[in-house]
Amino acid sequence: MEKQAYEDSLTGLYNRHYLQSHFNELKNGALFYLDLDGFKKVNDTLGHEMGDLVLKEVAIRINTTLRSTDIGVRLGGDEFILVFPSLMESDIIFKKAKEILRKMENWDIFTGDVHLSTSIGITTFTEKDSELAAVLKRADAALYEAKHKGKNNYQLQ
Repeated sequence: MEKQAYEDSLTGLYNRHYLQSHFNELKNGALFYLDLDGFKKVNDTLGHEMGDLVLKEVAIRINTTLRSTDIGVRLGGDEFILVFPSLMESDIIFKKAKEILRKMENWDIFTGDVHLSTSIGITTFTEKDSELAAVLKRADAALYEAKHKGKNNYQLQ
């Protein structure tokens, strides 16, 4: 029953409810807000079944970047949250962001003129950040900046 309440049924990642109920247990870390650039075109031109396959593949790729203490969440649609507890050093955060961008680069399963990439908004948090909404808002602002700078990019705020 708990698994159903906290798991995204399509990807097997955690869902928004899990993140909301477990965020306050974390002392500090980095939160990555991922959005797929070009995903709407996949659904529009190749159909929602192909879109679902892409989302499942994204989850598989995300899982290859996570340690046992990290949290992968499908927020909804083509938006994902990755939480890396205790990750606070900017050079390691940037290294992790580059790793994720590399893992999300190759989408040769598509035919035609469909190109996917990933934009990432990143913020850090401490135990003073008790409101998940405020942390997500900062990460979303960083995501907007990453997209504004040309997509397939990351931005730390």
